[in-house]
Amino acid sequence: MKKLRLIFGLLAAIIAIYNLIILTFYYDSSRTDNFKALPFMNFFLGLFMLVTGFSELKSKRKINAVKYFICSILLIFVSIKLYTVYY
Repeated sequence: MKKLRLIFGLLAAIIAIYNLIILTFYYDSSRTDNFKALPFMNFFLGLFMLVTGFSELKSKRKINAVKYFICSILLIFVSIKLYTVYY
């Protein structure tokens, strides 16, 4: 579980940093309408929350696990919706 959390967290962070730094400087520094990486970042963040929810459920903290599951469902749904909008 810890390895999956680390992998999904790092993927989400790498995509966010890529979108923030590389795409901003590659196009134009005044242009802020490039959100093509946002669905992927939200998807990996949703998977991170899902794995964290299972980890919380395993350690018998059900209230926190339910919060993580709700957040992960919302993030995955939003990422699918954003993917259909941008692609």
